[in-house]
Amino acid sequence: MADVVHVRDVKHYKPRLPTLVRDFKDLYHFEEINVQWLADRFLGIGAELGVSQATVSLSANAVVDTIIAHANEWIKFPTTNSEITEAKQLWQRKYMFPTAIGVIDCSHIRILKPKLYGDEYINRKGKPTLNVQAICDAKEMFTSVDVSWPGSVHHSRFWKNPQVCLQLRNKGNAMLIGDNGYGIEPCVMSVFENPTSGAELNYNKLFKK
Repeated sequence: MADVVHVRDVKHYKPRLPTLVRDFKDLYHFEEINVQWLADRFLGIGAELGVSQATVSLSANAVVDTIIAHANEWIKFPTTNSEITEAKQLWQRKYMFPTAIGVIDCSHIRILKPKLYGDEYINRKGKPTLNVQAICDAKEMFTSVDVSWPGSVHHSRFWKNPQVCLQLRNKGNAMLIGDNGYGIEPCVMSVFENPTSGAELNYNKLFKK
């Protein structure tokens, strides 16, 4: 990271209060030495660069709006027979998993609780979130992203609604790989929770690659 970001000389602070390693991991998900290196060396914004918070906010919003405007150019789910065939072949070569064209999963993205229908966004851990569903191909590129569901909704419910699900069911010649929350159906495969045969054990082993 330091190779592409301008860094400054090490800043000198007053002695820090002792902090448990656990506290750093909980707050920053990094070890203490990494957090201190970042704090000491990376450029700030405000006074050091002469950029106000208002300017940063406007710039960030402009960048996000531009990304959203072009998202459909980069995030494309295979729809034609040739695109589906190419996606299956790539998955087969890379992971030895036949007929798959992607992996599907969900992630809860923390948000501020909306004033309107706010309780619908509270997830099972009591936090306001969006339950975001994403699909990636064998190149680990997003091919579908759905951010329209509140955190209280389980992904097995909204999977049955999106266009991707309907398309796969109608085509019938490809499938996605997902966790047990999606269940097993012709267009979505998951692991066997309690494998009883050699074939099921081999399948689970291949799945977990």
